[in-house]
Amino acid sequence: MTPALISGDLIVANQLAYGFKLTWMKTGYFVSEPQIHDVVVFKVQNNQAEDYQIQRIIEKLPENKYIVNLDSVISGNSKLIIHRDQILSKPWFVVLSVG
Repeated sequence: MTPALISGDLIVANQLAYGFKLTWMKTGYFVSEPQIHDVVVFKVQNNQAEDYQIQRIIEKLPENKYIVNLDSVISGNSKLIIHRDQILSKPWFVVLSVG
């Protein structure tokens, strides 16, 4: 099965879908929580560059943590645990596809 999004695709994302966080705030104002099967945009925490991932949530864990399914295997792991603060937005649609 080929992935729906590939590197280089341009998407429009709703940054207010789950709430917002201002740069000077320690915590954000969250209006809703991501649900299982939602596709979310999040920043990879251990990466030095501005690297964002778009993945589907497959499980909700305690303490505002989520497991996302990775399309490509990174470090031999097909799942990644992210914190609620890493989730930035929810994609709406693809504007320009390179594939």
